[in-house]
Amino acid sequence: MKSSKIYIGLGVLFILFSYTVALDLNSVPQSEWIQMFNKRDLNDWVPKVKGYEAGVNHQNTWTVKDSNLVTDYEDYTGSFGGRFGHIAWEVRPFSYYLLRVEYQFFGTQYTGGPGYGKANSGIMYHSQSATSMELEQKFPNSMETQLLGEGNQFNAGTATLCTVNKRTVVIKGKRKGNCNGGAIKKDLTGLTWVKVEVLVMADSLVKHIVEGDTVMEYSWLQHPNGDSMTQGYIMLQTESAPIKFKTVEILNLEGCMDSTAKNYKNYYVKNQPDSCKFSTPISSKGALPSSLTFSQSPSGLTLTNSGKENYEVMVNNIKGKRVTSLSVKAGETTHVKLPRLGMYILNAKSSEKSYQKLWVKN
Repeated sequence: MKSSKIYIGLGVLFILFSYTVALDLNSVPQSEWIQMFNKRDLNDWVPKVKGYEAGVNHQNTWTVKDSNLVTDYEDYTGSFGGRFGHIAWEVRPFSYYLLRVEYQFFGTQYTGGPGYGKANSGIMYHSQSATSMELEQKFPNSMETQLLGEGNQFNAGTATLCTVNKRTVVIKGKRKGNCNGGAIKKDLTGLTWVKVEVLVMADSLVKHIVEGDTVMEYSWLQHPNGDSMTQGYIMLQTESAPIKFKTVEILNLEGCMDSTAKNYKNYYVKNQPDSCKFSTPISSKGALPSSLTFSQSPSGLTLTNSGKENYEVMVNNIKGKRVTSLSVKAGETTHVKLPRLGMYILNAKSSEKSYQKLWVKN
C-alpha cells in the first residue's frame, strides 16, 4: 500500500508534462478548499432520481440532518422499484482536482433494493450534469469511485472503480470497462467515518485514496466513441443503502501558474493563463515617446507611431526574456500578438534615444 501523503508524480504524465514535480497536497491550507456541502441545506445541488425530472427531490431522497448530507429513505413508500438517485453539484465542472468525502453507511437497505445496492454508494466524477440526464436514465454518463461498506455484495474494500455506460480506462497497461475490482482492500476496523479522496488529472491519471493510502490508480479515460474524458461535474449516488456525508470538498488544481499574478497558487498543476489577475497600477510606470502610443487588443497590443522617427521595439516578459521584437515605422500602426495575460516590458529605441515602459495585459 502506498504512502499516506498525497503526492502528484507529474513525471509519469510524460505526454502532458515534460518535467517532474512532487507536490504534497496535504500542505495546502484548508482555506483553499471549496466546500461543496455547506452543512445547512442543498443549495448548489441538483437531485436526479430515475423516473423524475432533474431538480425534483423525490420523497426527500436527499436531506440535511445534523449537518450531514443524508439519504435515509424515511419518506419513501412502496418498494424501491429502481429509483436510483444522484445529486449533482452543478456550480461548475472540474478537470484537475482532488475531491474529498467522508461518509458513513447506517441502518438497513431499503425494501426492494438490488443485491448489489447493499452498503453501496458512489462518487460520480467527470459526469454529465443532472439536468442533461434523460427521465428514465439509471446512471449518469461518468466514472464512478464506488463507496462500499461492510457486507457489500462484492466483498470488496471501498473505492473500487465502475466505468459507467461503456466508458473505459487503462489499468496496468490494459484497457478495461464496467465495474473493476483491483482496489487494495484497506482495513477500516474501528472507523465510524471513512475518508475517500479522488485525485483527477483530466483524462491522464486518477488515484483513489482511502484514509491517506492510494488503493487504486488508472489512466486514459475514454468515452465509448474513443473521445477523452477530460472534465465534468461531481455527483453523489444512492442505490437503496442509507448513507450520510459529513464532508464534500474539492481542491481545484487548475488555474494561474504565473508567479507574478495575484491569484497564483503554487499547487496548481495545469496552467490556465486567461485566469491570471495582475495588479494594474504598475502599467503606468515608465514612459514611451508621445508619438508612440499603444492600446490593448483582444489578442495583444497595437502600437501606433504618429511621429517622424522609426522605432525598434522589443517586448520582454517580466523576467526579462524576449517575447518578440519588431520595427514600427513613422506613420504606421503595428499589431503585436501576445496570447498570455501578464506583465510585459516594452523597450522602444529610436536613432537617438531609448525608452522603457512596464505594461499589464489583463
